[in-house]
Amino acid sequence: MTTSNMQLKNENKKSQITALTSTSTQLVLMTAEGDVWNYNKREYEKILFLFDSGAQKTVIQEQLAERLGLPKQSSEICTMSGIGGHIENFKTHIVNLKVSSAFGEDVQMQIQTKPVITNGFPSVNLSNDDVAFLKENRIRPANSRLRGERQNPHVLVGLDHYHDLITGQNAIKTPTGLHVAETIFGPTIYGKGTTIKESLTSPTTFSLTTVHEKSEKELLQKIFELEGLGITPDECREDDKALEYLEQYSKKISFKHGYVTAPFPLKENISELEDNYTVAIRRLESLQKTLQLNPEQAKWYCDILQKYEEEGMIETFTQPAENVVGTYFMPHSGVWRQNKKVPLRIVFDGSSKKRGKLSLNDVIHKGESFVNKIHDILIRARTKKITMMCDIQAAFSQIRLVDNHKDLCRFVWVRNIKYPPTKDNLILYRFRRLPFGVTASPSILNMALTAYLNAKGTKLAKEIQQSLYVDNILIGAESVTEALEKYVQSKQLFSEIGMNLREYISNNHEV
Repeated sequence: MTTSNMQLKNENKKSQITALTSTSTQLVLMTAEGDVWNYNKREYEKILFLFDSGAQKTVIQEQLAERLGLPKQSSEICTMSGIGGHIENFKTHIVNLKVSSAFGEDVQMQIQTKPVITNGFPSVNLSNDDVAFLKENRIRPANSRLRGERQNPHVLVGLDHYHDLITGQNAIKTPTGLHVAETIFGPTIYGKGTTIKESLTSPTTFSLTTVHEKSEKELLQKIFELEGLGITPDECREDDKALEYLEQYSKKISFKHGYVTAPFPLKENISELEDNYTVAIRRLESLQKTLQLNPEQAKWYCDILQKYEEEGMIETFTQPAENVVGTYFMPHSGVWRQNKKVPLRIVFDGSSKKRGKLSLNDVIHKGESFVNKIHDILIRARTKKITMMCDIQAAFSQIRLVDNHKDLCRFVWVRNIKYPPTKDNLILYRFRRLPFGVTASPSILNMALTAYLNAKGTKLAKEIQQSLYVDNILIGAESVTEALEKYVQSKQLFSEIGMNLREYISNNHEV
């Protein structure tokens, strides 16, 4: 018998499992890693923040402040008192620190320097139950230290900026009693909990069988899966609920008049969504202060919003659309990138919310399972002699929103940036197309394109559907002639829904 692959097969025999556990109590301080602007290097770098609601002032390590080149405002002698009446006098500088949130929003902070913040201390030591809980609830802590590693904070955040950086608290509790709070950098874990360590010993009986793979493609997939990828091509399609949801959602997508129109995949809690208007106004006031100090950035900001309006991405309004499902104002901010052709990128925050309230992202299905797995795409590409790669130009902004969902994507701006956002100076905008800053945008794009390609039903459409990753496409061919034909056909296929495939590259210089 010819053997082309060896496969391990579990005989499912009963085995004895021995578990050794030990439990200890841990007190975890609230920390998070966040990006701060390095004025010397002109780039962001990640540092560790310690949040302390018992401290009045926010302080940063003096040595770090010097290395970051933080602008100094003034100097003074500071007196701090601690537990037990301990008093400390030291010289401090008032400096400006610029931090960036997980969504690219800049926050300006005026803080003080201090020679030493605190001694090092251990990070949280997550139990297996807590790890599983975080994974199940898609919580990714903002501090990467999760196994009791030693850590030294660079910034201690006191009450003067505590509530600027902490956006939600005590909403979630892990199985061992730890709390999860929301910061602008992402979730942070803190509080009193237990650490459970488990050691499992499980003797398992295996047998070897020989199999003959039908094709090189199947063999490649088996090898990658056995290496631990755990991915199969039809993973989400084998999930009945996911398939049913995709089928129902696809019926709501329209391809009329040469473009795609789609709704948000809303959750049942959409009725609990509040408009977030006061938060959006407060963030606009903060943005104005920043832009007033940077005239060049202010001009770019105004020009980009004007371009959005001219291209039909956004529109002004005075009345909501008919039968709206809800209203929500997204705060926004700019990310300045001097080395780019367009140095300013405007970021909209669909996760913004008041404490205890819901954000837009909270009421929309994220739909991760509807985005093709990158492992599958790469495996499939290796089975062809020639590979072409391209992307969809401005893919997200090519998806039109249904009329009664547009008011979920409102935002506020001003006619004159020099004046406050009063009624006479305020402009109300809403998105007509899929906005940036909504976590479901990649899956909405993927589901819309999947529905379109399935409806076309051609061989090339099916290939592209399987090799589509967000707005990137891999196309395979066995010859130069086939590759060139697929280039022309793919351009035509997407032009029918108003999309442009561009920046084709290939591993073959003749293509």
